[in-house]
Amino acid sequence: DRVELAIPLVGGIQRRRATTNFIESLAISYGSGVALLDALPASTATVANSLIRKECSRAAAALEAGLTLDAALDQLEHLDVG
Repeated sequence: DRVELAIPLVGGIQRRRATTNFIESLAISYGSGVALLDALPASTATVANSLIRKECSRAAAALEAGLTLDAALDQLEHLDVG
């Protein structure tokens, strides 16, 4: 998965797809009344790239440690949340 992210065109597509899947799933879950910490694992599971999926899991840990969602997502190197 790391190799795919390093390929110029493919890596960008992978990042955008992972970001879209993760954020849309998180928004739908949270908008439906699911607590943010409960919604994160399900949203993380929608990410196909294992490297990005691990980063998303770290965001959940950062939230549990007290960071805001924005701060937790800013720490993710490969997720395109700019």
